[in-house]
Amino acid sequence: MRKIDDLNNQFLTIIEKDTKATRNINKAIINGKTAKEAVEENDTNANRDATYYYLIAVLSIMLTRTLTIKEKVVYAPIIALTSMYSTKDPKRFTKKVDKIFKGSLLTHREKSAKKLLNSFIKKGKAVIDKIQRKIIDVRIKSKSEIYKDVKRLQGKTYAESKKELLKKYNDPKRVRRAIRTEAHAELERGKLMQGDEFGYTHKTWKTRNDSRVRQTPWHNAIKNKRVPIDSDFRAAGLRAQYPGDTRLSIGERINCRCFLIMD
Repeated sequence: MRKIDDLNNQFLTIIEKDTKATRNINKAIINGKTAKEAVEENDTNANRDATYYYLIAVLSIMLTRTLTIKEKVVYAPIIALTSMYSTKDPKRFTKKVDKIFKGSLLTHREKSAKKLLNSFIKKGKAVIDKIQRKIIDVRIKSKSEIYKDVKRLQGKTYAESKKELLKKYNDPKRVRRAIRTEAHAELERGKLMQGDEFGYTHKTWKTRNDSRVRQTPWHNAIKNKRVPIDSDFRAAGLRAQYPGDTRLSIGERINCRCFLIMD
């Protein structure tokens, strides 16, 4: 479990550090674009993120259960990739995947790995496309908060409202926290979509099981809970399909590190 958790964390760290697209989306809304227009014109990371969420979903499956023949056929490129770059060092593995995915200045070995990654992406295109569409929809919805603030501040002069909004929504710490919270939910949703695609019947909610796990009625009750894959987790008057589900309160979502495993 620790390896899966570390792989989750390392992919999220890569996504979290790339704030340019999010900052451009925020600025576009502040400058008058609707949330839909801003996301569709400036979100350059949706395809990469969907691919990474699909990859971590597959790695989670590979590392927790014996693969079926069907899975071995679909996952063959990633099985080969993990033989080239071991997941025993999650930080090195994720950095290598990120470099290969971007595809610039690759060594001969990395070019071979890129062929494997491209083959994997081609086989999983239908699922990746589905995850990407969901990512875009959710990101548009989440940016409505900024759009509402723009409307609320229309009574002020443009310079005053723009300055206030940029300070609120493009502060680097706030942007990174928002990206990580959204990315965490997207990653876990991607796992769920992949699990459903391959006919898994159950999911289990796992925590990091350390001193940093928040001691709330929800987290205390949900740890290690297993439910049918299409059901909600329910506890403490709350319900969620996956960690980071927007139906949970902000206090249960911000900086959450929980993750799903499926069987």
